[in-house]
Parts: sequence; structure tokens; C-alpha cells
Amino acid sequence: MALRGNRIQPPTASENTRLPKKGAKASPNFRMATNPRRWNWNPLTGEWLPALVHLPWVPGVNGGVSVRGGGFDDTGPRQIVRSKGGVVIDPWDTRLKGKDADGEYDFTGYVSTLLNTAGQKVHFSIFEEFEIVGNIAIREFDQHEAHRFARCLLSSGMVPKVHNGIIKQELRKQDERIKRKIRRVGDNPGNRAVASELEILQATRHGMENQVPLTEALDIIRGNAPEVDANPSKGKRK
Repeated sequence: MALRGNRIQPPTASENTRLPKKGAKASPNFRMATNPRRWNWNPLTGEWLPALVHLPWVPGVNGGVSVRGGGFDDTGPRQIVRSKGGVVIDPWDTRLKGKDADGEYDFTGYVSTLLNTAGQKVHFSIFEEFEIVGNIAIREFDQHEAHRFARCLLSSGMVPKVHNGIIKQELRKQDERIKRKIRRVGDNPGNRAVASELEILQATRHGMENQVPLTEALDIIRGNAPEVDANPSKGKRK
């Protein structure tokens, strides 16, 4: 039986184009990972989303070991993440495909790579892209898609939802910010800018605690403006 190979194809524009080293330095392959103690409150939606980190996925880092023949033993980095209660997100997990309010999504193979002008590999997430301006590469980040990705991790069960203890911890930090700002308001009576900053901090706390968008929390705070608590940390216990 005769076998014929596939004909070579002309390179794509991205294969022909190299990123300027300025703004696109060499960066290692990575995997997305989570830490159960690291979460971000999204002021647009009021939800708590896991903070994602780029875990280097190369030999010699975080216990990664090269294998004869060019392979990679990822036991070390996986154990490090697992020991902290975190999760390593497998780029080919089928749960990274699905549908949400914005339509269908496919986050599989979430690591992208291009070469820079020095011939070095630059690894970055699919939520990032580069604009070349002169001899500089400017990195842009799609926050909306990154939030969809984080939301997908929660809805699919790949990552557990935020623990109440984490929310309480973040609320205590916010209480301290509010206390400091209240003192500034007292030192600057009639300063609308400082009073507005206090209002934002209080609304943020309300949004974090009740998981509502900042705009909604602001409406509530403004409606209750005369009832500002000068000692917010001594609220009712739940």
C-alpha cells in the first residue's frame, strides 16, 4: 500500500510575524492553577471568581523533571499546588467547553505561543494578544473572556466555590480601609472627593458581602447615606 503525506501549507501571518523583544520577552510554558485562599470580587457582576496564576510548566521549576526522549514529568508542580489545596487546570479538560449566557465557549488549549525577534518563545494565555507599535509589543488582555473562563471553572465543578471564611477575611480588610477613610473624612469636612471615596469603599463592602454588582450596592449605600457606621467592623454577627 502506497502512502502519501500531506502537502505543506504556506505559513500563516502569525507564523511569519515575530514579536518585538521589547514588550514580549521569553516566557515559559505554563498551566493555569488556583489557590483556595486567592479570590477576586468582580464589581461588574458581584460574584467571587478564583484568582488564576500561571504555573511554570518546565523542567527545573516547581519540581518539574525532564524525561528521556523530551517528555516532562509534572508530578512535582501538581503536588505543590495540591498541597496548598489548589487545582491545576488541564488545558485539554473537556469541561473547558460549554455554553453560557454569552453563547458557546471553548477554552481548551488555553496556552498560546509566538516567537519574538530574538527567536525566543513567548507563552501567553488565549485571553491575551499583542499589538505591534513600531519596535514595541503591547500586550492587551480580554478581561471579559478571562471572567468567563473563571466562571466556567466554577460551574463545571473543576474549582470549588469560594469559602465563607475567605469572604469574611476580605470584609475585615475592607473594614480597615473604611475606618481609615472615615478618619480622612473627619479631617477634611466638606471635601466631596474624599466623601465619594468613602462611599465607594462602603458600597464595595456591601457588594462583596451580598455578592451584588457595585452599581446596585452604590444605590443602596446612597439611599442609606445618613446611617453611615463610623465603626463598621462591629456589625451584626451572622
